[in-house]
Amino acid sequence: MDTPLGRWVNDIRNGRKRGNGLRITSEMVSQLEALGFVWDATTKGKWFQPFMEHLTAYKDAFGDCLIRRSYTSSDGYKLGVRVNCIRTAKKTSKGALRIIPEMVSQLDALGFVWQVKSRSQPKKATR
Repeated sequence: MDTPLGRWVNDIRNGRKRGNGLRITSEMVSQLEALGFVWDATTKGKWFQPFMEHLTAYKDAFGDCLIRRSYTSSDGYKLGVRVNCIRTAKKTSKGALRIIPEMVSQLDALGFVWQVKSRSQPKKATR
């Protein structure tokens, strides 16, 4: 089956909200939320402020915005996963996140790394 991602996302949202279509379990909800899934597409941008707060704290602690996908903040915020989602959303203009020019400007000003060097490059120390 070759269903477009957008249709799956819509079916998942409707399954949770209305209880029809896909059956969404609490375990699925937890897993999707851990990835930063946006349940209500009308809440555009509400995720951005907490993200910026975590990103700024990371930069203050480590001096850069080169965040590994596996990095989780001390409060459980999966910053590395969110960073990966933002990079993908900007590159492909697809996914649950909406990246607008104002967000790009704020991220650029902070020193956000949009493209990670290839795996053949030496790795930074694990954080």
